[in-house]
Amino acid sequence: MQQAAFACLAECVQTAELPPQAYRALALTAQGDGTRLVRTDGSPVRPALIWQDGRAAPIIRRWQADGRAAQAARYTGTALSASHQSAQLAWLLENDPSALEETWRIFFAKDWLFFQLTGEAIAEQSDASHTYLNLQTRQLEPRLLDLLEISALAEKLPPLRLPHECIAPLRADHAAALGLPADLPVVLAPFDVIAELISVSGGAPNVACSVFGTAGIHQVSCAEPPGIGAEIVGGTTYIPAQDGYIRFVPTMLATPNIEYWARLLYADIAQPHGLIGAPTLEAQLAQVPIGAQGVLYLPFLAPSGERAPHFLPEARAQFTGISLLHGRAHLLRAVYEGVALAAARCFAFLPEFAPPLRLTGGGARSPLLAQMMADILNVDVVAHDSLSGALRGAAMYAAALLGIYADLAAAFSAMQAPCQAFTPNAAAHAAYRQLAERYQQQVAALA
Repeated sequence: MQQAAFACLAECVQTAELPPQAYRALALTAQGDGTRLVRTDGSPVRPALIWQDGRAAPIIRRWQADGRAAQAARYTGTALSASHQSAQLAWLLENDPSALEETWRIFFAKDWLFFQLTGEAIAEQSDASHTYLNLQTRQLEPRLLDLLEISALAEKLPPLRLPHECIAPLRADHAAALGLPADLPVVLAPFDVIAELISVSGGAPNVACSVFGTAGIHQVSCAEPPGIGAEIVGGTTYIPAQDGYIRFVPTMLATPNIEYWARLLYADIAQPHGLIGAPTLEAQLAQVPIGAQGVLYLPFLAPSGERAPHFLPEARAQFTGISLLHGRAHLLRAVYEGVALAAARCFAFLPEFAPPLRLTGGGARSPLLAQMMADILNVDVVAHDSLSGALRGAAMYAAALLGIYADLAAAFSAMQAPCQAFTPNAAAHAAYRQLAERYQQQVAALA
């Protein structure tokens, strides 16, 4: 597994084509949630459980029924889902306890990468904060582990470190093999959700960002920890080194809905980087009226169903309203609208924010999707031209932490990506309000 981490790093270095002296640091980020079990020699105990794994869904249902999910949310500010490491550990205790007996450390993805590249087995606060930490103290909460009956595994969790402690030199053998400077610092940055928001805001408060990637992550930054209400929807996580927080509502799948149906319906249009944002395709879809002349799509394509705003593990993607009058453009237009409506619905459960709404991820390449978000939410939208927003945000974070820039705001000012602005259309907003009501009725019927 060390070789896999090294191969990934080697590919990045080769792609960058920078001279060794140009490197100031390496910044690591990765997908959030999930579970990776590692022996003392660094080898994996079993295949990892990633955030899309839905096998812990019955455990979540059980915790919801007996009140433990609500109790857990009072500590973390996060609604439990099958994506969370805590739920996956409970599943492993019930279904594969021998694997946990072999385990030395339980890692999140980026923490595992950091261990493989530096030899340091630690965790930083962002991934852990919406899973194990007390929202107020930002420390591991033993009462939460007891509540979920996973306290026996506490000693296998890596020690939690503060931001300035999440820096270690690249292993000497890796540095020598890649021709990188000796003792090059490796920074364990926040996981991708936070890194994406940093990439479009520098961590400033009251900023909203929709990440249209594999998942749809819709989030608002806050200066203070939000109050815990009667019903917790989505998650709350901490921005290390910034003393800020993020409230986020993560849908399970976003752009895979578009990519899947675009490949099936428009196989004759070849694009080297996928069909999202392809001008020829989106020009056709723009000719279809709002509402796709009655066709509605629910974007629940994941085998594990939906996790937010509400936990619906049995939900599956579906079209309604199709007739012989409809063609492939109507269907794909409905898919775009379904993805946008699902995203917009998440903001009903998030704090107010200062416009514009920022878009990032692969979906931000789509002017059609960006305009839909502006029209549905009736707010200005800025789409950031970057397929690597999380990497850019991690680089900003590392640059601020290492003092290359004075703070995150300065790093953002120097390193932000180009963007394109979109303004809402009043007539389109009125049409989408009616479509949103129909969408919500269809989703409510699945509960």
